[in-house]
Order: sequence, then structure tokens, then C-alpha cells
Amino acid sequence: MKKYNLYLKIALFIFISVISVACPNKPDECTWKTRTTKMFLDICKPYTYNIPHYECEELQNYDSCRYDSLRINISFESEVLPNQEVCSSPHDSLIGFIDNLVVICKNDYNSEYQSHDTINSIIDIIYLIPLGSHGKYEMTETPISLQSFLANNPTCTGGIYMFLNTPPDTTHLQQFIIIYEEDNGTHYQDTTIPIYIKP
Repeated sequence: MKKYNLYLKIALFIFISVISVACPNKPDECTWKTRTTKMFLDICKPYTYNIPHYECEELQNYDSCRYDSLRINISFESEVLPNQEVCSSPHDSLIGFIDNLVVICKNDYNSEYQSHDTINSIIDIIYLIPLGSHGKYEMTETPISLQSFLANNPTCTGGIYMFLNTPPDTTHLQQFIIIYEEDNGTHYQDTTIPIYIKP
């Protein structure tokens, strides 16, 4: 009987050892590196005035909106890079840095900014930032100038909301060309729908 117990213990030990080697313990959490694959633009008017990061009404072609109620949304589709660590609760993390973000007015904006001028100096933004290492994000609370944002060598982010901080001279039809570049050579360009912007 003692030999039988010894053989049983040895068999159980071997079984557990084989299972441990064949099925390594996966960590509960890990970070999966991702990269952007596509840029999306939309233009909207926040439902709540002066609270730019909440829900907003999507504008349609030729709608009108006051300059200080306009929000240009940039968002990205992303993909997970190959050969990532396996875990039960992965969190995405965009890699890389934003090299440049340029906003160009397609038509005359005011006496200072004419058709096809870069208007980065009159753009403020808020953007998504990670909350710790748990794969959750939130929008920054206080808008900063686009120029300040770019001067700080920003990491890639899943979303950017842009706002005009200077009025046009008169109500007129406008579109914005957005050019986005990352340090790895990724480049996106798109144009917003035409809308009437009011002072």
C-alpha cells in the first residue's frame, strides 16, 4: 500500500509538472502595442456649450455653426502588432510619436488667414490620455493650443478634438484640410465636409 501511495504521488507530481510546462501561467494583464492604420474626421457642435468633450451633434454638409461651438474630431483605427504577450486582460497602447498635425483652411477664414493658409495658431485641442496601465483613456479637461501640444513631442493618441479660438470676419463656407504625420512615416490627410462658420 505504501508503494502504491508513493507511485500515486510520483504520478501526480509528473502530471502537474507536465501541465505546468505545457500550459505556462499567463499573466492577468499585459499591454499590446498597437499602431494607427486609418484616420477618421468628423465635425460637430457640442450639445452643451463650453463643455467640449461631451457628446455633440454631428453636422451635415452646408449646416451652419458658430466658430466657438465647432469641434473637429480626429479618431483612428488601429491594429495590434504581431508577436504580443498572451494574457487574459490585454490593454492597447499606441506606439510612436506625432511628428506633425497641420490644419489648413480651404477658403478665406478672416483677414489674417486666406485660402489654403495653415491655421494651427488659432486651434486649441483636447486629446485622449491613458489612465494608468489599465487600457482606459479619458479626454484632457483643459484645452491647450495645438502649437503647445506639438512642441511637447506628443505620443500617438486615439483621439483629438480641435476647436477654433478666433472668429472669422463674416459667415462663409469653410472646409479644413487635416494633415497628420507620425515619426514612423505614417501619414494621413483628409478634408472636413463644407459648413458655414459664423463669427
